[in-house]
Amino acid sequence: MERLDRRLIQLKIEREALKKEKDDASKKRLKDLETQIGEIEKQYADLEEIWKAEKATLEGSAHVKEELDKCRMELEAASRDGDLAKMSELQYGRIPELEEKLKAAAENEGAETQLLRNKVTDEEIAEVVARWTGIPVSK
Repeated sequence: MERLDRRLIQLKIEREALKKEKDDASKKRLKDLETQIGEIEKQYADLEEIWKAEKATLEGSAHVKEELDKCRMELEAASRDGDLAKMSELQYGRIPELEEKLKAAAENEGAETQLLRNKVTDEEIAEVVARWTGIPVSK
């Protein structure tokens, strides 16, 4: 996405420069630029849509975990206060529901994503260490 964004900015700058020109070659190049800009904007929009969907999936599980912790704290508070109605509502209703949502979110997280990841692989760690130390990964 970053490369597409940089390329898009370069093309837009070139387009603005060519708008001032009057010769035929510049006008032809301007038309070519317009088509390139349109194609790159479409690619960028598609990638951005994928990125937003993946980000929402990853953030969804974090939100569910936060809500589950909040409910567990409320359960403890209700237990201390002796509020049996609230305890039963939380323990047998809300908490199991959130645990199911968390399980579903964890399964969705396990699915392969194209742009976002929340886990680092062994290969990525090895590449970073190799860059830092100058020792090839194969050694």
